[in-house]
Amino acid sequence: EEDIRTIANVAQETLEYSSVVGIPRGGLRLAEELKMRPVPSATAPILLIDDVYTTGQSMEEWKKKLLEDGAKDVIGFVIFARGELPVWIRAFWRLG
Repeated sequence: EEDIRTIANVAQETLEYSSVVGIPRGGLRLAEELKMRPVPSATAPILLIDDVYTTGQSMEEWKKKLLEDGAKDVIGFVIFARGELPVWIRAFWRLG
């Protein structure tokens, strides 16, 4: 839990978002921690959270769904990423 709180601190200090959505199951713990905190900006994008980024398929599918459901913009944050990330996703830690 302390690690999740630390990662949430980094996300909150470095990203502007209006609300948080966690991808089941990996992104839910971090998303719940961020939901308990004040929202940095009511007009910012939705923050989409996952634990590990490998192919990006889950992140892309969830982003598409959020946009179809009326979100104006979506940014992503993952705890760990393997390889290159699209410009809309940031990682706490990245390999490669």
